Amino acid sequence: MVRLNKKYILAIISILINISVYCQPVYDTIQLSEFEIVSNNKDLGLPLNITSIDSIYRNDINLQSVGELLALYTPVFVKSYGRGSVSTVSFRGTGSRHTKVVWEGFDINSPMLGQTDFSTIPISIFDDIELSYGGSSLSEIGGALGGSINLNTSCNLDTENQVSISQSIGSFNTFMTAAELRISTNKLGSKTHIIQQSSLNDFTYYNNAILPYGKTMKQGNADFKNRGFTQQLDYRINQNQTISLITWNQWNNRDIPAIMTNIEKGGQQNEWQKGFFSRSIASWDLNSGATHLSGKVAYFYEDMNYFLQTTDTIGSPISTIDSKNNVQSLSLSADIKTSISSSLQLKGSLKYINQIVNSNNYYDL
Repeated sequence: MVRLNKKYILAIISILINISVYCQPVYDTIQLSEFEIVSNNKDLGLPLNITSIDSIYRNDINLQSVGELLALYTPVFVKSYGRGSVSTVSFRGTGSRHTKVVWEGFDINSPMLGQTDFSTIPISIFDDIELSYGGSSLSEIGGALGGSINLNTSCNLDTENQVSISQSIGSFNTFMTAAELRISTNKLGSKTHIIQQSSLNDFTYYNNAILPYGKTMKQGNADFKNRGFTQQLDYRINQNQTISLITWNQWNNRDIPAIMTNIEKGGQQNEWQKGFFSRSIASWDLNSGATHLSGKVAYFYEDMNYFLQTTDTIGSPISTIDSKNNVQSLSLSADIKTSISSSLQLKGSLKYINQIVNSNNYYDL
C-alpha cells in the first residue's frame, strides 16, 4: 500500500515540473530606418511633344556634329551638303528658319539668316539634347513654328571629379578630338571642355559633268577645321541659391569646293569661309520650396568672313566677293514659378533682346 502511494506521488511531481526551452525567434518583419524620396515638380503633365535624345545614341557618335546625330536618330529633316559643309534642320515640312536652336534658354539662330549651321555644333559639349515639336517649343521660346532644338549642360555641383579624352581617326585625314575635365566640391563645380575637328575631305568621285565622257577625280578645296572650348563654373551660395557662368568659344574654318560643272574650265576659284563666335551666360537661381526664381544675362558675339575670287586662264581676277559680317546680342531674362496647390502652378517670364548687326553688304542700316 505504501509502495503504491510513492509511485503515485512521483507521477504527480513529474507532471508538475516545468521545463523551459529557449530557441532563436524568427520574425517576418524587418525594421528599416527612415528615408526620404524628393523630386522637383518639373511640369503639370501638359500634353507637349518633347523628345530627349538618349545618352547611348549621343555617346555612340560623341565626336560628330549635332547635325549628324539628328540625321541618324531623329525623324526631323536634315539638309546637308556633306561633312564640314552647311547643315540645317526643319520640322514637319517647315523651313529651317522655322526651327529655333536654344542654348541654355537663349536663341542662337543667326539674326541675319534666321537659321543655324549644325555642322559647327559638336555633340560632346552638351549633357542633354531635346527636340520640341510644333507648339511644344512655345514652352521654351517664341517664334518656332516648326519646333526647337534645346542644347543644355548640367550643373557640376556634387558630381565626381573626372578626366576624359576621346579621339577618332577616319578616312581622308579626318581627326576628331574631345577632352573634358570636371572638378566638383560641395560649393564649387567646374567643367572645361575642348574640341577639335579637322579633315582634308579629299575623297575620290566620278564627275559626270565633264563632257563628253566624265572623269574620276579627287575632291579639292573641301577641307575644314573647327576648334573651340567651353568653360562652366557653378557656385552654391547656400542651400537654396546658386550662381553659374558658362562660356562657349569656337573658331570654324572651311574651304568651299567649286561646283562640278566649273572644274577644268580654266582659271582658278578660291572660296572659303571663316568664323568665330563667343557666347557667355551668367545665371542666378533661387529655389525656396514652392517658389523658383531665376535670372540670366547673355552676351553673344559672332564674326563671319566669306571670300570668293574667280580668275581667268592667265590668273587675272574676274570677280571678288569679300563679305564681312559681325553680330552682337545682349539678352536678359527673368522667370518665376510658384505652386499655389498640388494642382495649380503659376509661371511668369520677362525677356529683353538687343541685337546689333554690322555688314559690308548692307549700307545705311
